[in-house]
Amino acid sequence: MPYCRDMGEHTNATRVMSADPETVLATVVDIEAYPRWTSQITRAEVFALDAAGMPSDAELRMDAGLLKDVLRLRYRVTRRGPEAEVAWTLVAAQQLRSLEGSYRIVPTAQGCTVTYTLNVDPGIPIITALRRKAEATVVSVALDDLAREVERRNTERAHPE
Repeated sequence: MPYCRDMGEHTNATRVMSADPETVLATVVDIEAYPRWTSQITRAEVFALDAAGMPSDAELRMDAGLLKDVLRLRYRVTRRGPEAEVAWTLVAAQQLRSLEGSYRIVPTAQGCTVTYTLNVDPGIPIITALRRKAEATVVSVALDDLAREVERRNTERAHPE
C-alpha cells in the first residue's frame, strides 16, 4: 500500500461565490478572525505584515480531525490585475513536516471563483488515500466556512444596523 512521505501531489477544490473578489480577499487575509468563523482554526495570531499591510507571518492552532497542530506560517499575497492569491508555507509545527496552501480568487461576471489548494506532509507514514481524504475534508470544510463568512459580510454590508 502506498504511504505518503513526500509533497508531490496536492488537493484542490473550487467554489463559485456570489461576492466581489475584494470581500473574499479581505476575509481570507483577516487571519485573526478565523477562530470566529472557521470550524478548523481555534486560535490565530498575526505576527507581521508586509509592506502592503497584508499578513506575512502568523500562528494558527488547527484542529481538523486527523490534522491537529500549532502552525507557524509564512504568507504571501499576490495580485495579478483583478486576480489575487493568498499562499502560505509552513515555517514550524509541532507535528506536521510540511504544509503548503493557497486561495486563488478570480473574478467572474457573478462574483468570483475561489480555488483552495492544499498539500500536507503529516510527518508520519500514512496511507496516501487517507492523507488525501483528510486534505479533501479540510479543503471542503474551509471553502464552506469561507463562503458562509463572505455571505455574512455581504449581508452585513448591505443591511448595516
